Amino acid sequence: MDADWLIILRHKLANRATRGLHIHLFGAPTDRKRLEGLGESILIEFEGARCINHAGNSSVLESLLLITGLEELLCVDSALLHFARLAGVRTTSLWGPTNPVSFIRPQSSVDHVIVYEQQPCSPCVHMLAELPCKGNNFCMHKAALAVGPCIRDSVATSQLVPSGDAS
Repeated sequence: MDADWLIILRHKLANRATRGLHIHLFGAPTDRKRLEGLGESILIEFEGARCINHAGNSSVLESLLLITGLEELLCVDSALLHFARLAGVRTTSLWGPTNPVSFIRPQSSVDHVIVYEQQPCSPCVHMLAELPCKGNNFCMHKAALAVGPCIRDSVATSQLVPSGDAS
């Protein structure tokens, strides 16, 4: 999934100077080591950017306070996403097996792009003990690959953008 985040960041930061840009990584203590690797990749790819890994070092409240000061939050469906939207932070969310229509209400006061592609096995994580993809999460990967055109072409607030074909 970390490679997917690099793809998304490439599209979000295309044609933008990254010198002095601060990229914050949030997660649980168990995510810290993996996010350190992602942070290293970000520093290599985005010259002059600074990457701060908060995983395991910030409480939920501290994370929420940090998020309210962000220009934009890129994330999966999570509590942080919903709090960021309530705080009026611009967001882009990547959805896998869960249909965002069930959980995201239009909110005219915040820019939000949803990237989602319905899969025949969805919503597997809520219905099956054993995932059909064996945890490969191809629904997330496919959406990430198609995220560039979705982000570039999305202009409406709280727009549901099906990821469609990446070609």
